[in-house]
Amino acid sequence: MSIYNGTKAGLRDSNGQLQDEYSFNLSVSVLQGDTLAPYLYIIVTDFVLRVAMIDQCGVLIKKKTGTVRRPIILAMYLTDLDFADEPD
Repeated sequence: MSIYNGTKAGLRDSNGQLQDEYSFNLSVSVLQGDTLAPYLYIIVTDFVLRVAMIDQCGVLIKKKTGTVRRPIILAMYLTDLDFADEPD
């Protein structure tokens, strides 16, 4: 028996109302401290960030360079900020 038995999850609109078409019942849970939990977190976080950055280039690291005589080197972007942290 899951600790989430009878629990409903889903999306809420800007008014805080649960949208029924995007809701679902929880029947299975991952125990806290389970070795599967970090892997699930990484997989979901990576997917969400890839989808969120599909229209953006990310953080510019190096501008595009090159001339007529030198080959053009494309700009470099940092696009995967899953575990970015501010410096101490």
